[in-house]
Amino acid sequence: SFTTFRGLLLTLPEFGSTLAYVCDLLLPLSSVKQTLNELPRGLKRSGRRIVVVIDDMDRMPPGEILELIRLIRTNGDLDYLTYLVLADDVYLAKAVQQMVGGSADSLEDGYSYLEKIFPHNERLPPLRAEVLPGLFIQKMVKTAGQHHFCQPQYDKATMECVYSYLTTMRRVKMLDEEVNKYLAFLEEVVGFGPNVNFEDLIALMAMKLFEKDFYERLYLNRKKLLD
Repeated sequence: SFTTFRGLLLTLPEFGSTLAYVCDLLLPLSSVKQTLNELPRGLKRSGRRIVVVIDDMDRMPPGEILELIRLIRTNGDLDYLTYLVLADDVYLAKAVQQMVGGSADSLEDGYSYLEKIFPHNERLPPLRAEVLPGLFIQKMVKTAGQHHFCQPQYDKATMECVYSYLTTMRRVKMLDEEVNKYLAFLEEVVGFGPNVNFEDLIALMAMKLFEKDFYERLYLNRKKLLD
């Protein structure tokens, strides 16, 4: 309920009391129209600027991306309220282009739509591809230690195949999370972890994430491989 949500807000450091104050102003209101009318006044009386941070928007399906952008547009002109969206602009433009029925040969319509909603844009410099394997190995050294593995000696050919999938930092994080998740499952449910070949596990998790069709066929034919 709204009251429970307000209580949770109070646990947030620094700005939680500000958000709870805004909730107090909106709680007695009985309609969406009343809420939207009172929200700007409530934000102004709070005297605090609220920044809404939205991350991983480019991991959503195109329909949900467009719906979220429209919600931001609806409330984007409120004083004391700022949206900070962290996302791959090319992916967002493609998603919007697809949903609004723009030309498939150009992202012009998608970018034009986005510029109306997000007038201020900053591009971060891309991470150099050659540093990604090193960052991944750093994460695996930490993971191996957490799960009581001896530090493995990685086979160059196997790891080169894995590295070919790690084209972005997001993919590095995805594979690291998948390896950690599977090791936690083995230790908690199956009861073993260090008996697993760490290098083989990395390769399998890479296939699971980035070669899903092949991984599923591999699983379906596992008896032929194990016999």
